[in-house]
Amino acid sequence: MRWPTPVSGSPRSGADVVRWPDSPDARRALEDWCAVAPPVPYLSGDHLDFRGADLSGLDLVGAYLAGARMSGCRFDGARGTVVGPVLVDEHGAGSLDGAELETWFAARGAESIRVHVAA
Repeated sequence: MRWPTPVSGSPRSGADVVRWPDSPDARRALEDWCAVAPPVPYLSGDHLDFRGADLSGLDLVGAYLAGARMSGCRFDGARGTVVGPVLVDEHGAGSLDGAELETWFAARGAESIRVHVAA
């Protein structure tokens, strides 16, 4: 799969993250992703717990988030293309994908997040 170039075209940095996830594993994945210039590598966030994170303003192009817990996260102005489905409730039982997940991101302030449904 080929991902589009991030809108900003500039390198990411940890300073771009408003609030880090509470989970040490999710934080480490996000730190690793921020340390490498776009457009690759992708954020490897599958099955990680991002609760508590504020990812506002980030370009999440190429973020693999299948099975990731995202309840309570903020996304004001975030954009990009992600792969779901994502667990969206506090208990990790409810997941969304496709257009429903795009609507969920938008309701949390995302500027433009498209969801690629894995085959």
